[in-house]
Amino acid sequence: MNHTRIIVPVLLIFLVNSPLMVLSEVSWDSKSLVLSTDLISIEFHNHSPEYWVRIPSSENNITYIIRYERVVEFLDTDDVSGYSDGDVVILEIPLCDVDWSITHEYIGNDSIGARVVLKSNVTITDPENGTIIGNASFSIVNHIYTIKGMHIKEYPVMKDRELKIDFYISWPRSSSDSLLALIVSFQIVGRDTVEKKFTKDKIKYDELTLDCVRLSGVPNEYVEFRYLNYSYELPTFSKKNVTITQLLDEYPGKIIFTYSRGGRSILHDHSILAYAYPTPRVIDLPPYYMGQIFIITCMLIVAGVLIILLRKIKKQRTSKVPPQSASLGESHTS
Repeated sequence: MNHTRIIVPVLLIFLVNSPLMVLSEVSWDSKSLVLSTDLISIEFHNHSPEYWVRIPSSENNITYIIRYERVVEFLDTDDVSGYSDGDVVILEIPLCDVDWSITHEYIGNDSIGARVVLKSNVTITDPENGTIIGNASFSIVNHIYTIKGMHIKEYPVMKDRELKIDFYISWPRSSSDSLLALIVSFQIVGRDTVEKKFTKDKIKYDELTLDCVRLSGVPNEYVEFRYLNYSYELPTFSKKNVTITQLLDEYPGKIIFTYSRGGRSILHDHSILAYAYPTPRVIDLPPYYMGQIFIITCMLIVAGVLIILLRKIKKQRTSKVPPQSASLGESHTS
């Protein structure tokens, strides 16, 4: 058996999964506002938090749109948990209609990743008498990384294909009884044969569970909008439950996050992941599995080396056994 055929592929697997592999790069186009890697491309459409997501390796030419629609302050006056049409709206801000500043920076000279930050400040006025209530501020911090096993706080991020989003709200609430809701919508743009589906799912990493909405139009690719089912109240970073309403049978599909009473400043963790299979590169697995794969790979390499050494030792021992002399046979018969 030719053990070289086994050892060489194993070594290649080891090199691909090792930290010594060549890291991919992140690119940023400041004119078109596109952040991209080999596996995902995100356009901040119309200079706003409207994410046009594409998969560079795909030939399907589909755009997945994830749009931060608006923030609503409301009074929960019906029996429905979370924000709904029956509630009394106090104030609302359409997020794609306000002015945003967008800044960009590379992390580790683009060898580790990149960060794009959207910021906006809006003056809140009383809709009845026009008096100024205060300023609402929004900050959306987008991260993407090219190294495996990244965690932002406790939130795991898959390299090259997942955009981590930190969504910050600071809101001058007009009533101690009011609640805040964030509405995010989903669309799929492609050829006529594309089937536009929005489905909910869960992803587990160790003890952490992420909920997600999966956007799919064709069988071999999808985009996921992932999120935690709790937020952080700032500046204490205390965890608060988030009421989640999914309206995925509609088009556009929607998800509504309703945040707890009292907090003026809120942080909520989201992310956008793109996946197409087969991909032109080795498929990335969640960080949870990478340690196990590394250990198994090392064990296979050690086993391969041991097999080669044992074969060499056996061959050396065989070569040291003296052959029977032909002259002895001749003297015996003479």
